[in-house]
Amino acid sequence: YRDERVGGGAANVSVIGSGAGGSNNKSSLVGRSCDDDDAPGGVILHSPFLSVIRVVLDMGFTTVGDLFPNIDRVKDFTCPTYIIHGTQDEIVPYYHGQGLFNGLSDTSKAVPFWANGAG
Repeated sequence: YRDERVGGGAANVSVIGSGAGGSNNKSSLVGRSCDDDDAPGGVILHSPFLSVIRVVLDMGFTTVGDLFPNIDRVKDFTCPTYIIHGTQDEIVPYYHGQGLFNGLSDTSKAVPFWANGAG
């Protein structure tokens, strides 16, 4: 579908992850695959979290059994990564988005969008 409808190959496609599952499951796999020949043009994370457990109890480190330790994975991202996060998010606190942005390598960082006053 991509080649027939979008054209130009994978570099013209960005993977978008939103919400608890989407912004973490897909992006952690795709973000590390941008060195592949058929890699997407980038990753967009909407309200991502540092890790599943840190949403409920942030002890400042990854615990055993945390299925989505995104903070440990983003350092390996090779894709341009754009983060969108509301500064008043009551479900996934804003500092999660900031932490992931800070964990990205400089070559993977796209200017983030911090939605001031948004939840």
